[in-house]
Amino acid sequence: MIRIIVNERECSGCLSCVTYCRSYNDGELLEVDLDFFEGKNKIRICRQCKICKAAESCPNKVFYREKDGIWRLATEKCIGCGNCEKNCPFGAVKIREGKSVKCQVCSERLCSEVCFTKAIQIIDD
Repeated sequence: MIRIIVNERECSGCLSCVTYCRSYNDGELLEVDLDFFEGKNKIRICRQCKICKAAESCPNKVFYREKDGIWRLATEKCIGCGNCEKNCPFGAVKIREGKSVKCQVCSERLCSEVCFTKAIQIIDD
C-alpha cells in the first residue's frame, strides 16, 4: 500500500512540487497544487485515503483502487458532476475540462523527491 504523508507546517512554499508535477504532466493538468490559506501553505495532493470520500460520492464509479492500493481514475466514465471535488477533504480532486483529475502517484514520485523540506513523503508499506 502507498501512503502519502503531508506535513504542511514543513512546506516552504517553494512550489518545486507543483513545478515538477506540471512538467511531468506536460503542463496540461495540475495534480499537485499549493494554496496560501489563513497564513499557511495548503498542499492539495491526493492522500490515497483508505476510505475515499470522493470515490464514495461518484455516481459513475470513476474511482477505482489498483492492486497496489493506489486510487486511479477512469476519466472516460466521468460526467463532470463535481461530487468528488466537493467531497474530497483535502481539495485534491478537481474538475478540469469536464473531467475529474487528481494525483495518479507517478512512478517517479517527483513531488516527494524534489521537496527539500520533506513536507511531502510517499511511503510504500
